[in-house]
Amino acid sequence: MRIDRLRKYGIADLLPPLNEIEYLANHWRNAGYVMAGGMGPAPLTSQELIAWQQGSGVELNPWEFYTILGMSRKYIAGFINGSEYGAQAPFDIGHVTSSDVDDSIRAIFGSRSRKAK
Repeated sequence: MRIDRLRKYGIADLLPPLNEIEYLANHWRNAGYVMAGGMGPAPLTSQELIAWQQGSGVELNPWEFYTILGMSRKYIAGFINGSEYGAQAPFDIGHVTSSDVDDSIRAIFGSRSRKAK
């Protein structure tokens, strides 16, 4: 996976740590982040999440249920808004300079330079 390659080269995860609610993100992933809609991806519906609970045997508390539905809606909103040029990440990655980006690229690809033919 791409994230494994990035970790191999020492590039930290850009997503914030979830700590004690990581299980909730795992439930969301297992339920499916989104579902197919008529014009593209659509957020999970209550019916889809209920069906997933019944099929998987996972029993969500009401706050977990509504949080997963909200995460799916926000994911779709980010998907739509993120397709615009210059869209910002939906989380704070701190202060990143062009030098930081250059260092990361060099860590991945080394200091290769193009040779003129």
